[in-house]
Amino acid sequence: MNALIIPPVSHPLATAPSSRLVLRDDLIHRRVQMGNRTLWVIKDPVSSDFFYFSEREYTVLSVLDGRSPDAIAAEYRRHHGNDVLSSDHLVSFLAQVQRSGLLRGSPKTTGTESIPAARSRAGFRAGLLSPLAIRLPGVNPDRLLDWLEPKTRWIFAPLTLGCALLWIVFAAVIVGLRAETFFLELRQSQAWASAGMMGVVILVIAITKIVHELAHAVTCRRFGGSCTEIGVMFLVMIPCLYCDVSNAWLQPRRSRRIAISAAGILAELWIAATAAVLWSITIDGPLHWICLSIVVVCSVSTLLFNGNPLMRYDGYYILSDLLQIPNLAAESSAALMRRIKHLATGIRDVPSADRGRRSELLLIGYAIASLGYRMVVIGAILFAIHKLGIAYDLRIAAWLVTAPMLFGLVRGMGRQVGTMRLSAMERRSVRRGRVAIGYLGILAFVIGLLLIPLPHRITLPAIAKAVDQQDVYVVQPGSLVSAVVEGTQVEVGDEIAQLKNRDLDLELESLAAQATALDQRLDRVASLRSEDPKYAAQIPALTEGIAAIQEKIALRKREQAALRIVAPAAGLVFAAPPRQLSADESTADDAWSGTLLQPHNIGSFVPRGTHLCSIGSPTARTVSLLASHREIGFVRPGQTVALYAPGSPGGRVHGTVTQIDAQPLTHLPRELVINQQVSVEPGKLGGAQPLEPTYQIQVAVSQNDVPLRLRTASTARVHVGYRSLLGRLSRFLADSLRFELNP
Repeated sequence: MNALIIPPVSHPLATAPSSRLVLRDDLIHRRVQMGNRTLWVIKDPVSSDFFYFSEREYTVLSVLDGRSPDAIAAEYRRHHGNDVLSSDHLVSFLAQVQRSGLLRGSPKTTGTESIPAARSRAGFRAGLLSPLAIRLPGVNPDRLLDWLEPKTRWIFAPLTLGCALLWIVFAAVIVGLRAETFFLELRQSQAWASAGMMGVVILVIAITKIVHELAHAVTCRRFGGSCTEIGVMFLVMIPCLYCDVSNAWLQPRRSRRIAISAAGILAELWIAATAAVLWSITIDGPLHWICLSIVVVCSVSTLLFNGNPLMRYDGYYILSDLLQIPNLAAESSAALMRRIKHLATGIRDVPSADRGRRSELLLIGYAIASLGYRMVVIGAILFAIHKLGIAYDLRIAAWLVTAPMLFGLVRGMGRQVGTMRLSAMERRSVRRGRVAIGYLGILAFVIGLLLIPLPHRITLPAIAKAVDQQDVYVVQPGSLVSAVVEGTQVEVGDEIAQLKNRDLDLELESLAAQATALDQRLDRVASLRSEDPKYAAQIPALTEGIAAIQEKIALRKREQAALRIVAPAAGLVFAAPPRQLSADESTADDAWSGTLLQPHNIGSFVPRGTHLCSIGSPTARTVSLLASHREIGFVRPGQTVALYAPGSPGGRVHGTVTQIDAQPLTHLPRELVINQQVSVEPGKLGGAQPLEPTYQIQVAVSQNDVPLRLRTASTARVHVGYRSLLGRLSRFLADSLRFELNP
């Protein structure tokens, strides 16, 4: 806890000396060493919170057996005669201890409530305030750990740990050497996005998360600690395991506390390393894609979330121990509030004697970084929930989910601001004018931050096209006999591809034979009609039959001619988007993959309507952007666009908005649908219907030494002017609150 330095002069404890101040009997006490400091750790078994006290603070706690504040102060002077403890400081500290729920009869606890009941009540309240992180009641894992810990002791051998680290480094080198392939396959998520594959991937990921939590529990047990609870929680509506190893803070050795915190991350990194090696030696298939997903989840996401010290996960506790600052989040927030209070009032609260100026600046920097990151994460989650609510017309449900989160966030910020209140002694020592000017300055800064116009950019999905582009499709199905290579310059009427349809050839042969037979019969009937008049009556029917067959033959020949695909315009030939085979299609002998212009697809069967290629300008490009009805209002002709383009200088191509379609699209480009850059109706693929009205924007790109690859799906940022944070918030609320009660 904080040092005894922020005192109100008067408090109910000071005016009620007869009240009994008794420390709770169920609290757990441990003495730990933090660098050159000795601290006392007290765990509240009801709330599972930990509190840290210096030797002097613990002296006061140790005599809370019903004595009055005056008797407590006398006992403190007996142990620390050279230190002066004012009554104001003592009353402030005792009030803080009482608010923390460490005294009998504190507001947080009652003497009759059981620990499980109190935990359940606290968990229910936390679930209401944070519906995106709901923790279900767990079970005591002692029996599981008693069975598991002896069987995993070999893991903690130095040789085993060394080999595991070398294995992780080896896998990282493999991924680094094949980085281009790795990121290319990562973008091709449609290869494992089928329902069956996703089920397997989710199951494997769930198993890895179980291993993560068990690694914490086993490591804590290995070092003599205890795991009090293990259960299931829903984090952003995703079920996962949680394991309460908070008792690790009772460990006296820092290295063991760090090992317990890092055990889950190391376990996942080892799983990721194994999956990376398997990924590198397997070919395209279910195992290959499962390994790729495990590598991403168990390495990148683990390091970004569990290993991130700016959120209260594993990385936070590791950093807290490395810096030897227990309760890092609370201490950094207190340091930031002290600095803001000093800027506003001129009062400089003296930090703990254990903290130097450098440590104070470090705490302030961490508090700012943590607050900023937390706001970004919470904002992204809220934005995603409301975007889904808008898309699926579930705005009310979105607000029901996010409103408790906003309430909890505002309440927490209010508590932080409340720590800057001036005590009676401080109010007497400062001039009111200075305080008013200071707080008005902070208020003006906040208002200015909300009202100052800032550059406003929106990110939209984009697809590159050739100027005067014409797409070529297969009109008649057949087996591919020949095709030009990509990059061939063609003129109007030049052959692009030749297909062969065996069924069509056989049908033509059959029709020709039928026509010949009818011609021969007509000749015989015509020669016999002079001998027998009845033959004359057959001639009209035979003539009609021959005409019908000839019409079929003409139709089939036109279809046969369509098997020869010619260029509808002059220009350069560009391949259509590559095709990825599904698990069922990969077993077919005549299935094609990649692009139809690649030689290995000769002989493959091509169905009707398949996109064969596109023909257009060799270098001139235009870009089509897609904007929803909520975004199209910001876009105007002449606005600048920055398009992400791999292979181009700087990785970007710049352009200008030239045209905005007045009518929404009825079908979306298949490339953008596959890459999940646009929202479509559930259960539909390529040519899918947009989930919401979507408009096309034409962009003229600047000349570039490296032309954009045709039909490249990418993203573009459009500079749509300037807008204040308040304006953006009001627009967001207007979109989110615009709902209809009538069906």
